[in-house]
Amino acid sequence: MKGIERISFPGIVFCMLVVGCVQGPDPSAPTVELPAHIRRVSPGGSNSLGQAPWRRLFADTELQALLEKAVTKHPEIVKASARVDESIARFAAASAARFPSLEGESSGRAYRYAEEEIPGFVIGDRNASRVRVEMRASWEIDWWGRVRRSREAALADFMAVESNREAITTQIVASLASAYFDLLSLNEERLTVRELVKLEKRHEEWVLSQLPDGGRDQRDLLNVRERRINCEIQETRIAGEIRAKENELSFWVGDYPGGILRTGNPYALYKKIRVAPLIPGDALLRRPDILRAAWEHQAAMARIGEQEALRFPSLTITGRTGLLASSARGLLESGASGYAVGPSIVGTIFDGGRGKADVKAAVTRAQATRAEFDAAVLRAFKEAADACDQADQASNIEAKLDELVATLDQARQISMGRGVEGVADGAEIFRAEAKLLHAKMTKNAARRDRLQSVVLLYRVLGGGWK
Repeated sequence: MKGIERISFPGIVFCMLVVGCVQGPDPSAPTVELPAHIRRVSPGGSNSLGQAPWRRLFADTELQALLEKAVTKHPEIVKASARVDESIARFAAASAARFPSLEGESSGRAYRYAEEEIPGFVIGDRNASRVRVEMRASWEIDWWGRVRRSREAALADFMAVESNREAITTQIVASLASAYFDLLSLNEERLTVRELVKLEKRHEEWVLSQLPDGGRDQRDLLNVRERRINCEIQETRIAGEIRAKENELSFWVGDYPGGILRTGNPYALYKKIRVAPLIPGDALLRRPDILRAAWEHQAAMARIGEQEALRFPSLTITGRTGLLASSARGLLESGASGYAVGPSIVGTIFDGGRGKADVKAAVTRAQATRAEFDAAVLRAFKEAADACDQADQASNIEAKLDELVATLDQARQISMGRGVEGVADGAEIFRAEAKLLHAKMTKNAARRDRLQSVVLLYRVLGGGWK
């Protein structure tokens, strides 16, 4: 016992100073070692389509108005912004733990003692009062880095939530632009189908004029009528798809279903955009979802140190000063003041293994977030390669359809010339015109696919990151 009595409080503090250090692994950003050769990826680099601001990339007046409304009004973005504000407040709370806390208290009590005497206790006046004014201060010395690691985790949480807002914004911008281009394509398709309906009606009238002595029979009339009815059905279907697409656009801008203004020509946009054959790998690693996964991993690593620090004793410096008197006037007397100051050490002696289990849970969580980060990286490179291939395919198909439309237009002109010369009948001319219109519809779909490939590239390359 004498040996224990000789251990002074300063000695305990000295031991803590010697062994004290920040606990846990360093919560640095996870590293990625990319292989030398990845399909559609160039090593290094920083410029990509994803860096282009959407206001410049989607330079359509109506589309920009919709996008401006969506990024400020859509509930998902509003919710993500609120989460950012929440994480800022949590980071401020974690940072405040580095500083001492100061509290104040004032109280007053009145007493009336019992008339019955208490053995060994002399009561003078049965009525008494006490007034107290006190201030208390405490400061936890962060020997083991618990406060530091908590603050680092809160900062990483904030950055992860901010990256998540960027990812949501990019997703909504891409989804809205995709729906808008679908709507414009449907408008073009409806116009072409209407021309087909008019063409088949003229064809039907011509066949009727050739019955029964014009060399045409009832089967020709029924075939033409079938094609005309199918075109009318297709026009009705397209009208329904247009209304559904308008409802989708209304949702993306945070409105109830309604009409959407569209007068622009988006096909002039993508002709100015050239997709590079290779994607810069470093730029791809700055996708918002990858950054979010990286920050989540850093937060999990910091919480390992926080849980490890909780297993060690905590050292807190506390102090209090105040005034105590039997009346408010007595607080001003010289003998009413007093103070107390000193350190305290609090540590867990036995917790049934809870602290060790908390550390293990934090380590396991960090391993899971690392796996999520690796999965995000692999998914990003896979999506980027697929998007580049899709863009190339759409561009090649569109070029072939340009050639096909030009060929069919030339064939239509030849048929019309033959009709003027009396060599070709009306059926040949109608067939040539119908082929041309169907080719234009296919070309319109290819142009839509080309636009959609640009939108897809913008999204998978991390469009919208700052």
